Amino acid sequence: MLRRDEHGAVIIITAISMLMILSAVALAVDIGDLVWRKRQIQGVVDLASLDAVRALSDQRDASQDRCAQAVTLAQQSASRNNFDYSASGFSLSVQLGTVDPTTKAWSMLTDCVPNAVGSAAANAVKVIASRPVLFSWLPGSDNVLGTGIATTNAKADIAMGTWLAKFSTSNSTPLDKLLFCMGTGGGTCSSGTGVTALGYGGLVGATINYGDLFTQLNLGTTTQLANTQITYKSMLLAAASVMTAKGDVASASALNTLALSANSTPTFKFGDFLDLSSGYGSVAAVNTNLLDLIGATGEVANPSNFIEVDNLGIAVPGVSTVNMKLSVIEAPKHAYGPVGTSVHTAQVRAEFDLNLIQTVKLCLVLACVNVPLTLKLYVESAAGDGTLTNIFCGNPNTSSTATVHVTTSAVTIYVGEVTPNSAFTNTQSPPTVKPNTLADTSVSVAGLGLVHVTIGASGSLPVSGFDGSVTMGPGNYTRNNSVGSAGVTTDSLANNLNITTSLGGLSISGGSILSILTPVLQAADTYLLNIVSTLPLGIQFAGADLWNSQIDCGGRKLVG
Repeated sequence: MLRRDEHGAVIIITAISMLMILSAVALAVDIGDLVWRKRQIQGVVDLASLDAVRALSDQRDASQDRCAQAVTLAQQSASRNNFDYSASGFSLSVQLGTVDPTTKAWSMLTDCVPNAVGSAAANAVKVIASRPVLFSWLPGSDNVLGTGIATTNAKADIAMGTWLAKFSTSNSTPLDKLLFCMGTGGGTCSSGTGVTALGYGGLVGATINYGDLFTQLNLGTTTQLANTQITYKSMLLAAASVMTAKGDVASASALNTLALSANSTPTFKFGDFLDLSSGYGSVAAVNTNLLDLIGATGEVANPSNFIEVDNLGIAVPGVSTVNMKLSVIEAPKHAYGPVGTSVHTAQVRAEFDLNLIQTVKLCLVLACVNVPLTLKLYVESAAGDGTLTNIFCGNPNTSSTATVHVTTSAVTIYVGEVTPNSAFTNTQSPPTVKPNTLADTSVSVAGLGLVHVTIGASGSLPVSGFDGSVTMGPGNYTRNNSVGSAGVTTDSLANNLNITTSLGGLSISGGSILSILTPVLQAADTYLLNIVSTLPLGIQFAGADLWNSQIDCGGRKLVG
């Protein structure tokens, strides 16, 4: 029982408790509103920075200063999201700067106050906004601040060692024979796939979307692209289905013909030649040249397989037929990605056996014989690496450019041969290049019977690599320092040849032989090595052959 003097205490305690509860509720309401306003303003600056950074990329208007355009885009974005930056106590400011692609660190270049000149080096925009928040229950107010940083995320699709702009349907015969051999897993080949020059002409002008191709092959994740083995034949059939769906009947027909000549032996993974670091969606969005895709997958499906093509079908002055031996040591790598993306060329070992039209006439006593000659050239195409160092986004996109820094190793072209054939595929050590046996035969000479004739030749030509930066627009090709172009020739091979000739043990002068070899060696760069490096197989000799198929400047991302 309460004493008389304790009556009313409960009422007082209850009142005090209610006051505390109401104060807590009021504090919770005001704090909740403050947090909500903070989240709201953060959403505004994030969207505004993503819109404003387009002033540095795909929406760049050359008639405006970068700062002025970025401010306008940020203000328009804020207004669309019901943020009245002109109201009392509200503010919206814009800065231009750079964001390091690795550390994501922000560095301001320009504070976009009125009449500020925006830096052309900027690749990011920071938007800062603030607004007052009046408390509903508690006395006073507070300010909330939001900061959003967005950077351009431009990407380019680049490749090295391809020269589709220079590919001619007149070179379709050697390509057709090489693709036949690759489609059957290598070995010695003399046939072709049966695709006509017209068919290759259609393929060189056609594009295919990787996403459509992946869907046709039931590849839906990056992991599947990296790990799933695909037969070269099934890739060709899938590509034919995609092109049929697009209404490109001619390309589909050529692809089906290629598939018909292939077997199920050669297999590959898309991760073997595509850079998948940007994720499935980014890779699937890329459109690639169809013939380049065929060549790249053909090579990557033949790792270290020995390939020998009889009568390659290349016309070299003074040569009746050209045979080619080939081994792919490393396949080319294509990539689609931002600055920092890297690609490399194919690395191959190749020997070209040139059967000469003119024979050498050797006379002994009263007898003369014509001896046929086979000139052999060996070259290992050096691996070249290219790194995307800058993307300039223009408006329209056709004025955009991508800059790639390229380094290629020096190579040596030999008059010589590699034996046995297994040496071509030995990736543990480079093959030994032996002197070229131009002729090794026995001829019948009246009064002497069979006379053994051997003619040998050896020589080498070092070719410097390339180290420099190349800038290209979307869809452009360029060639630097490759053999057969830019003054890099095989002419000087004829100047340091060592020729040995033996007739039944009697050595004779090689002067007449040199006169036969010299014009062929002088033509080899243009008519042989140059043509081989124009085929869409990722092969290059010493120089940098680059392809920038597309530049996507629409990419943007938040970094802060």
